[in-house]
Amino acid sequence: MPQPSSRFSPLPGGIVFIATILALATVYYAAARLGLSLAYAQSNASPIWPPSGIAFAAALLMGKRAWPGIWVGAFAANLAVFMDNQAAGLPTITLVSGAIASGNLLEAILGVFLIHRLVAKRDPLESLEGVLKFAITALIVSAVGASIGTVSLMAGGIATPDVVGTIALTWWVGDAVGILVVAPFILSCRHFPRRAIKLDAIAEAVVSLALLVGAGLIVFGSELHREGPGRLLILIFVPSIAWAAYRFGTRGVSCASLAIA
Repeated sequence: MPQPSSRFSPLPGGIVFIATILALATVYYAAARLGLSLAYAQSNASPIWPPSGIAFAAALLMGKRAWPGIWVGAFAANLAVFMDNQAAGLPTITLVSGAIASGNLLEAILGVFLIHRLVAKRDPLESLEGVLKFAITALIVSAVGASIGTVSLMAGGIATPDVVGTIALTWWVGDAVGILVVAPFILSCRHFPRRAIKLDAIAEAVVSLALLVGAGLIVFGSELHREGPGRLLILIFVPSIAWAAYRFGTRGVSCASLAIA
């Protein structure tokens, strides 16, 4: 019996691939614009860089299919911000944006490579050893992305030598925080429970979230945390994170950490 032609498929593989690239690039771009709103002095080095976590998780879950979307999203975000800031001429910022995007992509690829070599299980968050190796990997690959980005800024004349150290450190911290906070959330939430969630579990989750929001308002909405003993207010997050880990596992603690961050 003849097989039906693939051209009658409602969603051919090529369209799925292109749609995946565009979707990932759009998500990366949106997260990048959020992170770049805190960038250091027109350098595109941000102390909070959520896209690094998105790229890491996407590369880990999707493999090579994620690579074009990561690069396109990173390139578009950097180019747009450089143009808004009038950091340099168009040819220069185009080349610098491409170099930074390549560094962001290499960071994710290297991270996945190290996870596959260091962690036997597919999910690095399934064991304490896996979590530790995941954290070490995040710190290592973030240094790669920060180095490429900083060198690109210097080569393009956008960053001056006197601020290179600050930019590199800021970049490294931002990428590491993005991977450590955002990637676990995505990895832990990729599988939704197949069984129906009980009403009491939903109620408990809502109460836990409300307590976490209340703790955030106390810590970040008060002037007490700025000086002296008031800084210890940050410790009130510890019970919230511990409870989330105990009651809701990896998914709960990753959600709590992301909300606090």
